Amino acid sequence: MEKKIASSENRVYYSENLKSASLGDEIVLFDRTIEVYGLKFLVGGQVGMQSAVPDEWAYKSAQTVKLMLNPEADGINKTAQENLIKTLKGDTGTWHEGAPTVQRVLKGGSADYSPNPLEDGGYALYGRDVETLFDTHMSNDMIWYQNSSHDVVTTAGDTDIQELLEHLMHTIHVYGVRGGVNGSVQALNADIDTAGWNTTELYFALKEAVNNGAFDISGYNDADYTNPETYAVASKEYTYLLNFGMWEYGSEFWPDKDANGLGMLEGEWADNVRTPEGVKENNPLGFALFNEYFAPVLSKPDVETLRSMFQDNDQGLSGYIWDPETTHKVIAVVATRDGSKIFNADVIMSDGINSSLYKSDADGNVTVALNAGSISNVTASLAYSTSSKAISSQDALDALKLSVGLATSAGTKRAFDFMSADFNKDGKVTSQDALSILKYSVGLETTGQAKWVFVDANGDYSGVSKSNTSFAEGVSIADLSVDTTIGLTGILMGDVNDSYSGLIA
Repeated sequence: MEKKIASSENRVYYSENLKSASLGDEIVLFDRTIEVYGLKFLVGGQVGMQSAVPDEWAYKSAQTVKLMLNPEADGINKTAQENLIKTLKGDTGTWHEGAPTVQRVLKGGSADYSPNPLEDGGYALYGRDVETLFDTHMSNDMIWYQNSSHDVVTTAGDTDIQELLEHLMHTIHVYGVRGGVNGSVQALNADIDTAGWNTTELYFALKEAVNNGAFDISGYNDADYTNPETYAVASKEYTYLLNFGMWEYGSEFWPDKDANGLGMLEGEWADNVRTPEGVKENNPLGFALFNEYFAPVLSKPDVETLRSMFQDNDQGLSGYIWDPETTHKVIAVVATRDGSKIFNADVIMSDGINSSLYKSDADGNVTVALNAGSISNVTASLAYSTSSKAISSQDALDALKLSVGLATSAGTKRAFDFMSADFNKDGKVTSQDALSILKYSVGLETTGQAKWVFVDANGDYSGVSKSNTSFAEGVSIADLSVDTTIGLTGILMGDVNDSYSGLIA
């Protein structure tokens, strides 16, 4: 269950310093992270012969986000922009709630890494933790420092700007802009696995751009935007190109130049849509789409500022300034069902990327200082020793009583009784659980095993019954802004009458 610790307004626009990380159980792939305005960058470390992404590139990437999400810029709807940031973070009530957005940053190209992280199973070869990370977070695209995908590495500053902005836009458009302005979740829905993806404002704007010759999708799959697989790629590229046209960035940063020295993207984005005026004339639905959903939340970085940051041959400095870190105390209290404190339990606090392990003290407490604004999942575990003989035939009898609607021998029918009685963990209490507990208590083989689980001591378990014993383990803390105390109640599966509490009281 999530504990939503109310955050002050300035925590929305939070930017942190670069932090060490270790993502890769087998081989460390990402060795640093930096979070800025709801987007967490995963920064590639040294892998084999491939060198690490420089710190300064990470800072330049983070600073670019700040420039794109400047709340003081002209025309910005601050409420909508805050919604964008909260959506990136996967905050409660957003369309990808519970799945924060990450931006991958590696060097060169995927073929420069061994194993190749973008081949099938590539992330799993680095470690289960990396694979799990991308299963639980939203990620869309890769930013390549010194991109080598075209067999030529260029160190031109303008190329760096174009590379970074293109892939940042892919991520921020898909997982943030869609969620900023009211109505944007539906209007910008390009999720081909949901109904209605081909009836949105985005769809019709793209369709118009293709039909008017503004957007050439001949290089995308089968070149048919009505094909979901083609549309999934084309829609992401379209919003990036539209954004570049409306900001006149293509003319500035695309490396191929026309006779007038203006950047162009021949074969993909027509020359007559490189300006807002051109977009309005040749893709009016795109013009309206951008002004309705993108312009109120995205601020255009100054061209000279970008060129000062991204100078040729990796020169230039980011100018990135992170917020000073403040911490708040989090106390996790680990106890049994009757409140007896549990000593030496393992308590893990994790933000989904980095984890820290602590031991509960004699009072059952773990006290940790966490950064303000942090998100943490707190879980606990404890080894069970059969020598305690906490699980007995009496527990089997109580499980049987619960399975037929009767109270336990102690006269209770509480949620924790049902949860502990579900020995085979199939979501309900039946006579099979009672039989398994009885077998376990006398040392016979059984599929169920005694195990500690820890749940939110203040959780709502009103829906738990003999036919529904489902529950979530641990406690989630979001947007920490005050000192807080959480409780973790230990439930020993099979110990229906909670005799273990009496043993340690």
